[in-house]
Amino acid sequence: MDAIIYSAGRSTRMGEAYSHIQKIVLETAQEAQAWGRKEAQKADAEALELLKSKGMEIYRVPEEERERWAKPVNKVCEEIFLKRVGEEKGRQLLQLAESVR
Repeated sequence: MDAIIYSAGRSTRMGEAYSHIQKIVLETAQEAQAWGRKEAQKADAEALELLKSKGMEIYRVPEEERERWAKPVNKVCEEIFLKRVGEEKGRQLLQLAESVR
């Protein structure tokens, strides 16, 4: 194992190691996110089929209706989120989320 010599600033090797670790963590998180979404979609489809088999009638909202309802529903969700998280931190988180969309 090579010795790492520290100076007044952060060592180059340490910075490279952190960069490499960060890359691995981000890649793994993306893989986990994709897997989680796939599993959630699978579970949703299975639950829907179970409900249908029990006689439940399923109504799929047309896309144009979804668009019409999206703004009012999002507003209510935002209000609930801000009450739970707190106004200041909640706004910061919402702005951050919007910036990465």
